[in-house]
Amino acid sequence: METMSVTTARKTESPWRLLAQAAGSPRQLADKLARLARGVTAYADGAALDARLARLHARGILDEIPGRWQIVAGAVDMLRFWITPAARDYYDQQGINFTFHQVLRFLDEPASLGDPVGFFSTRVPRQISTGTSSTVSANASSVACTPGSVSTSRYA
Repeated sequence: METMSVTTARKTESPWRLLAQAAGSPRQLADKLARLARGVTAYADGAALDARLARLHARGILDEIPGRWQIVAGAVDMLRFWITPAARDYYDQQGINFTFHQVLRFLDEPASLGDPVGFFSTRVPRQISTGTSSTVSANASSVACTPGSVSTSRYA
């Protein structure tokens, strides 16, 4: 089987340039950190989480509404046993340093790393063929993504 080689900024730009692009302007970085704070505090806001879970349950996506500890355990397990190993394998195959990639992902959108289940995601970066990303509004209760179907970074 023939493989296609794609050259992206992640493979050609200097690490410093990639860091600066991922962080954005001071205003953009402040907005990103505010989204991260909202995402982290949303888990503690029982009413907001209950509303999201109730919507998923009403739509038949959840058979039962999980407890808080089930959500935490599920998020940790997703990171440990699915997201991280699959991403590490992919980036190793691409010749991209996985640790540096995670730094870029955090700078690009810190909230994406704070909500692995996606209950409070408000933005879904969509990888396009040019190696850049565009962002569309989304509601985690109405969007389903299969593992690997959405790249969370423009630095893939």
